[in-house]
Amino acid sequence: MDGVRELSKSIECIGDVRGSGLFIGVEFVTDRASQSPGTQITKDLIEFARENGVFLSSDGPGDNVLKIKPPMIIGKSEVDQFLDVLKRGLKR
Repeated sequence: MDGVRELSKSIECIGDVRGSGLFIGVEFVTDRASQSPGTQITKDLIEFARENGVFLSSDGPGDNVLKIKPPMIIGKSEVDQFLDVLKRGLKR
């Protein structure tokens, strides 16, 4: 979760990072002030991640919360891969 929170400092469309343990939610917004749901951002990011070998899903009333539910056996290399794909997807 720390890696995603750090990324949210420089990526304006990340409205919130929350969760517990390995279950993390990243809320995407089109505007931080209004907290308008970034539904298309989330959909595009899920597709980009899938094309790059990372499987994610979305949730929430605006379908703009990226659900991250890795297996219990996840290691540092998989976390690094996820963060790399997330960064590249958001900077497109």
